[in-house]
Amino acid sequence: LKPPACHAAIDVSGNGDFLLVIEDLVACRFVSQLDGIDEADAIRAVEGLATMHAQYWNDPTIQASDALYPFSTWADIYPPAIETGWPLYEAHFSYVIDDDLMPYFEAGNEASAAIFNFFAESRPKTLLHGDARMENVCFDPVTGAPRMYDWQLTSTGPAAWDLCYFFAQSLGETEWPDLGERCIAAYFKKLTEEGVANYSEADLRRDLQIASCLLFGFASMVGNFLCPPGEAEKNIVEATTPRFWAVMRHLKSTEVLERLSDFIE
Repeated sequence: LKPPACHAAIDVSGNGDFLLVIEDLVACRFVSQLDGIDEADAIRAVEGLATMHAQYWNDPTIQASDALYPFSTWADIYPPAIETGWPLYEAHFSYVIDDDLMPYFEAGNEASAAIFNFFAESRPKTLLHGDARMENVCFDPVTGAPRMYDWQLTSTGPAAWDLCYFFAQSLGETEWPDLGERCIAAYFKKLTEEGVANYSEADLRRDLQIASCLLFGFASMVGNFLCPPGEAEKNIVEATTPRFWAVMRHLKSTEVLERLSDFIE
């Protein structure tokens, strides 16, 4: 997932607000978040994530780095963001929330901090992109290899979060279970080929299930950024929200929430 080369960086405020001069990616091939992603690109993207995750798997140097925040940081950020964002999201976008999922939002929102802390304290850690949606992926025009940009949310944490979030932003209802399962298999195969041991496919699936419960809080939180919505915001939410529900249904998020203590304690 080769990031753009950085040619220069200037702290314009003195407080860590950097102006970056980076490599021009105009020659790369991009995909649209509104249109979705095809199978070949989806497989390339998840294999790219697996390669990066394997490279930094339980690497003590990234866990000691002051430049990377731990996954538990979100345990402090999500609750107040949900508190202000959920009423906005519910007011403007309740029509995209399926009736059978609506009753779980309260429990999902309340569980977010505990899940972040569980992953930070109890599961293998690696380098996360942090915003691994298809809109932040492009493909090399010669090799087809995936590249990712917009690394401002990079952290250390569970590999399953990058993968789950990619699914939630990329694969629609008709792409589960077939393409989704092929992506999970391709990701795990690449992860093991790149040297990750003592982490089974069952471990990955369980971590994906737990990570999927964070999507309730994420959807609630984005009310802060997308509301009140204009046409562009409505288009984004209407295109991507069914993908959230699709991966959550496949991973049985509501069943996990109902007995969350069995998963994280």
